[in-house]
Amino acid sequence: MRMKKVKMQLFGSFYLANDEKVLGEEKIHSNKLTSLLVYILVNRDYMLTHRQLIDIFCEDKSKNPENALKNLMYRIRNELKTLGNERFICTLPGAYRWNPEIEVETDYEQFEWMVRDLHLSKREEEKEYLCRKILLCYRGNVSVKH
Repeated sequence: MRMKKVKMQLFGSFYLANDEKVLGEEKIHSNKLTSLLVYILVNRDYMLTHRQLIDIFCEDKSKNPENALKNLMYRIRNELKTLGNERFICTLPGAYRWNPEIEVETDYEQFEWMVRDLHLSKREEEKEYLCRKILLCYRGNVSVKH
């Protein structure tokens, strides 16, 4: 079985893509959903508790915040169906997390690695090459708003 992989772009505008499909912020039509999805992806190596997510993404905590969070997750999962029927987000007791079987490649992590390599580089040719790659990777500020 082939390793599942998605690519996330944060610089400029947000999108998540696999080999066949793209899910962008223009399709999601919700800054809150996009922000929650990005938060899950950026923190994909961690379990995110319901409490954490409610504190960040559910403004009105006096009304049923657990249901509000469930609704947000339901909507995100529906949007992710654009990319296929994989289980992208796992439900755990009291928490959610990105499915660790689905690899995520991100532009901001590539950017960070190249900057690190630039600082470690000794050769001028390599520094120039890395600077060019860094400039190509950067497509503008991260524009996801909550």
